[in-house]
Amino acid sequence: MSMPPKAWPRSAMAAALVMLAAGLIGAGCHRATASSRPAHHQQPESRDCDPRFMQILNDAEAPDPSENPTRRAHRERAMQDTHRTARKRAEDWLQLAEYQAASLPGAPAMALLSFPQATTSISRRSYLYDNALALLWYAWKGQYSRARALAQTLRYLQLEDGSWGYSFHLDNPQDHHARYIRSGAVAWAAHALAYFGTQFGEPAALLSAQRAARFLESMRLGGSGPTRGLVSAGRGLPSTLMEAPPSPKLGFAVSEHQFDAHIVLARFFPMQAERLAEQMLDVLWLKRPGRFAVAAGAERVDTRRALDAAGAWGALWLLGAGHPQLAAQSYRYSRETFASSALLVGHAKHGPVTLKLQGFRPYEDDIDGYDVDAAADHIFVEGAMGMGIAAHRLGDPETAQKMLRTGIALSCTGAPGIPYSTVQLPGFSTHAAAAPTLWFLFLEREMATGRDAPIFSASTTPSLTF
Repeated sequence: MSMPPKAWPRSAMAAALVMLAAGLIGAGCHRATASSRPAHHQQPESRDCDPRFMQILNDAEAPDPSENPTRRAHRERAMQDTHRTARKRAEDWLQLAEYQAASLPGAPAMALLSFPQATTSISRRSYLYDNALALLWYAWKGQYSRARALAQTLRYLQLEDGSWGYSFHLDNPQDHHARYIRSGAVAWAAHALAYFGTQFGEPAALLSAQRAARFLESMRLGGSGPTRGLVSAGRGLPSTLMEAPPSPKLGFAVSEHQFDAHIVLARFFPMQAERLAEQMLDVLWLKRPGRFAVAAGAERVDTRRALDAAGAWGALWLLGAGHPQLAAQSYRYSRETFASSALLVGHAKHGPVTLKLQGFRPYEDDIDGYDVDAAADHIFVEGAMGMGIAAHRLGDPETAQKMLRTGIALSCTGAPGIPYSTVQLPGFSTHAAAAPTLWFLFLEREMATGRDAPIFSASTTPSLTF
């Protein structure tokens, strides 16, 4: 998750939300129109949401208890069509491109475009974390050729010490940010390769994942302070030059990186994983509020509140690691603390139509200048989809459905991809992005099929007893 600089004033943020909604409604699907008549509607094309999708989603959230059976059947069919089309639009939006430096004769290597519709060079940039999510997605769906092509690129880019750089450019093999390493992203890539290797019997992928696990183990911090035994945040900074010598370990540990690293260590080095989990719960778990702190430094624990640490990923990790009561406590805290909403505004046949999107903010404290008071309408979409998965697994279907409806609405609004944020802020773009799109797809498929997505699931996180 990116760390946002200072936020806009509240009035500017509210105006941006209205402008975003107004600008996106007609920009990739038909302008929203609503009708009070039951739908004798035409079947939407595969890439077009029903032009009345906002009204359809409103009706699904608050159906009329007195409606007759025929009208109810039309309403439910319209919702099913909208749901299916939104998923198809999101999945079709994902763009893989050849990474020629890693290609072999007859076996092209591929990478995921993280922001394919950006108007700058970032449109051809690919981020390690996004490729890990894509590899998990295609492996989970059984799409071997795409998964293999992504795994081929990850194996090619793996550094000698088992890590990966944070991002790379598809058209310039020299542009690989190998001196900026984040342990969380490394862990996601290792987890994805291990999952792919296990699903399809690919020993080379498993060996790469094991090398990354050794790197993560080597990143454990020493000393006598709170960080002892935790995994360092990584090496280098975004500003570190690509030709610079390797940087030393960063002296702090980020909570969400511990969740990621534990999944990988549990697969390859279970005893080390158990010790890491013990330290996580001893140092980072805050018993009184029932959540994880955001990080730990050499001298103190940083108790500020971040969504991924406090509840979205934190709750998922706790559940997968065999702590359902703590998971429920962490999830409840985050649901009550980080909740936010945004309003989409469209034009219907009989006047304006609005749709309230439910979601969650990324922070509840001043982290890198984030202004919580000015961010009441801010939804961090990737985090909201993660909370949806946590809600689904922890028996809160109402919240899971709300997050799913938010994802459907955002898929039907503007570009088929899901935006990173509902508000344009430094560090939080409204561009359609690969990561929130994939998290929406994981949420949608898990709820539709009843199969846990390969994200912090019990099948990939052994149960531990403390």
